[in-house]
Amino acid sequence: MKHYKDKNGVVFAYELDGSQDRIIPDHLIAITEAEADALRVPKLTSGEIKIQENAAIQAQIDVLEKGQARAVREAALGIDGAVDRLKALDLKIRAMAGGFVK
Repeated sequence: MKHYKDKNGVVFAYELDGSQDRIIPDHLIAITEAEADALRVPKLTSGEIKIQENAAIQAQIDVLEKGQARAVREAALGIDGAVDRLKALDLKIRAMAGGFVK
């Protein structure tokens, strides 16, 4: 396919064999396939970026909380170092939670 874009970055494609050349508007700009692919990728809004960043933070917190639950069980059993691990995990979780994007 031959790829073109308009002034707004909208991508158009025409047959490579030239059979559609007569209908290609003059205002379109020829671009490569890679450029066309890049223009087709949806742009994220700031709200969507926040959602993605917060989801990544929450996923990390979820992992830490699983470790925290294990440390609680270990502390209940009197396993050495469990309380210290629990405190360290709590600090990490608090620090991560402070990174949420508002």
